Amino acid sequence: TGNRSAHAVARITCDGNDAVLYHLDVGYSVLTPKIFERFFSSHRVDDYHVDAHAYRDRVHFDELVEDIVLLDDLLSAHFGFQPTVCAGHFPKFPALPVAVLMYILSKAAGKLLEEVTRIEGVRYIVVGADINAENLAFPDEKLHLIVQHKEADVAAGRHGFRCRALAEGREQHLFGEMFLTLQVVQPS
Repeated sequence: TGNRSAHAVARITCDGNDAVLYHLDVGYSVLTPKIFERFFSSHRVDDYHVDAHAYRDRVHFDELVEDIVLLDDLLSAHFGFQPTVCAGHFPKFPALPVAVLMYILSKAAGKLLEEVTRIEGVRYIVVGADINAENLAFPDEKLHLIVQHKEADVAAGRHGFRCRALAEGREQHLFGEMFLTLQVVQPS
């Protein structure tokens, strides 16, 4: 859309049907390599060479998230990660992919859903997500995850969650946030 921004739209439809199953609308800020390096110079790692790829290797929520505290309609946890979780996500600047961060927040919301519904191992699908990620997280930063159960339509089995990833010790520094709507799937 310009030198400093980009926009992408994707839809998945059912074969032979125009009904949209999933819709993704993404706006990007575009940085030149020179500006990117200037902004993130303190996170540069010259010997950062990993053969893995962040989107190919499975990320395990239980291995990365610690100190999980559940209190009524709130989940608090801490998330630290190694450069291997960022593999392939910016040469010499290992940054956590937004998709991985949102996956971690979604899994945290799923844990809170289990607490709120009192259904152990509750099954659910994501029916909506509104995401904002304006800052990159790097392996030298530990994140504080906060997930709040905000609304519920119990009859429909839908639950809304506000999910945030903040810099530990600097609560006002937001890495990413998402409003997530989960639908409980009843066993058949």
